[in-house]
Amino acid sequence: SIQQKLGDYVYSIIFRVINSNEPSKASIVYHSLQKLFKHGKEYINNIHDKFIYDLFKIDRKVSNEAAFYREIIRFNENASGLLLARIEPDNNIIYMLTDHFADFVIYDIKRNFCYIHTANGKNLFYNDSDSGLYNKINSYSDYDIKCQKLWKSFFNSIAIKERINPELQRNML
Repeated sequence: SIQQKLGDYVYSIIFRVINSNEPSKASIVYHSLQKLFKHGKEYINNIHDKFIYDLFKIDRKVSNEAAFYREIIRFNENASGLLLARIEPDNNIIYMLTDHFADFVIYDIKRNFCYIHTANGKNLFYNDSDSGLYNKINSYSDYDIKCQKLWKSFFNSIAIKERINPELQRNML
């Protein structure tokens, strides 16, 4: 109904807001949808309305986090040769990362939730409530372990102890 009456643009905003970790998202979405159904889909441009403004603010936060993870996500090869990325986003953005990569598993550690994408086109969202899947796939290949050790050795050897600034390094990712 939202997609049919209000269009894809409004639907995508609502989808991202629903996947946020904002405690007041239900109220914001509810009041925004009430006004949008009453006044029409053009009302989405009325950012002077408190609920529409809050909707855009949450949408921007979720979209920015998804873009950030798309840019820095790192896949490691596990012992069975599977490419696995471990993420801990604030919002539930795993749905927004899936179209960007191929042949992989993305595991959201905070939510015990993973997305499995296979070469034959079969995709699976899996709720790992007991962390059983994560324990099975959470291993590194020998090559990956060697690369990690090499990177840490390089990083530590070029670092100037007096100038170490982890916050700045995190911001520069």
